[in-house]
Amino acid sequence: MGGALLVFFLIGLLVLSVPIGIGWNIYEWLRKRGNFIASQVFLGTASAILLTLGYFVYTAFYPNDEFYETEFKQITSSSFPETGVLLVKDASYPDQHGDYSVCALVEVSPQEYQRTLQQVANEPTFTAVDVANNAPFARSESFNAVAGNIPAASYSRSYSRGSTVHHAFQFVGFLTDRKTIVIYRHSS
Repeated sequence: MGGALLVFFLIGLLVLSVPIGIGWNIYEWLRKRGNFIASQVFLGTASAILLTLGYFVYTAFYPNDEFYETEFKQITSSSFPETGVLLVKDASYPDQHGDYSVCALVEVSPQEYQRTLQQVANEPTFTAVDVANNAPFARSESFNAVAGNIPAASYSRSYSRGSTVHHAFQFVGFLTDRKTIVIYRHSS
């Protein structure tokens, strides 16, 4: 495992050092030619591109809160609550087909908890489920990282739609504290 990590690190270093080296050589060439303004513009543009690319790579592995808020809306068919706070969150990196898992523990006000519960309960595509007996999704790393330690007795209600057989599954769990909601989505 350590050898594979070292190889991955060295490949990453090589992939980063080649464009940085080329960019630095172009900068030096422009600077030595006496074109100081062009060299500064080139350096600024290259830095902006590198920082932007770095941001996109980072958010691909560590999605921002907006990603989870959008998932909440897609899963529950309800907008993200104004008082909503993401307590714990986890998502897998999409595979080559774009499939991924996402899970979040959201704390909301008792009123928004009740509103979301009614919205989900009245959605005809959702089916009431027993968390203890509907465990195929619980094998997901994302679900285990966020809600794996929550006992089945802590869920007052839970709903799902889709199925693991059809490679698309959504789950919403409402905890007995009347302020915490678990959302989960998995596709494969």
